[in-house]
Amino acid sequence: MGNSVKNATLIRVLRGLVVVGLIVTVVGVGVYFYFSDVETSPGNKITAGTLDLTIQETAEIEPIEPNDWGRIDNPDTICTTPDPTTGEITCHVEISHVAPTDTGTIVWTLKNIGNLKGYLTVDADVTSDNGTDTEPELTAAEAYGSNPDLSYMVTTTLSGGSITEPQTASLSEVETKFDTQIDRPMDPEGEIVYTLVWELPNTGSTFDNLAQGDTSTIDLTFYLEQVENQH
Repeated sequence: MGNSVKNATLIRVLRGLVVVGLIVTVVGVGVYFYFSDVETSPGNKITAGTLDLTIQETAEIEPIEPNDWGRIDNPDTICTTPDPTTGEITCHVEISHVAPTDTGTIVWTLKNIGNLKGYLTVDADVTSDNGTDTEPELTAAEAYGSNPDLSYMVTTTLSGGSITEPQTASLSEVETKFDTQIDRPMDPEGEIVYTLVWELPNTGSTFDNLAQGDTSTIDLTFYLEQVENQH
């Protein structure tokens, strides 16, 4: 074969290789540049809301003889600090040495510091202990034919919550006044305040001796719940 034939054959082979190379290049470009789009939705979360009821309690007393008669025994520790585990706060006031004409006020302030609306219900219970019967008390009990405990002799006036008009009753009856407080709406940051004004009246007779040594206790439980009629 002559050189001219060899050269012509080589040129045809090279042209074929160039064509194959172009085809491969075009195919490669077509695969790489298909249309595409990407959207993402990261970090989807579900977070529960909160219902969190806090309480503060304050008390004042107006004894006729400030240093000798009725007194608040724990004025600086009426409410505990929140429990580190449950967050629960417990409040109570102890008033001692009460005598006829003494009067005072107890205020309970409830607040919903959660981010959900709730419904507040109050459960009240009043109990009494006659303590030690003194000689003047026994003499009065014989004279009057009865010996009522302190809760029947202390008068109270309750206001706040949904109570539109102050409710006056003996201490023994105050639980029925509190028990009307059912499913009171509380928005987040909402506040409900109850005020109890109490007095041990002076009857001007030996009837007052029937209260000597007696102790009455008011137990209040405040429920904040998600829906009405839950409690």
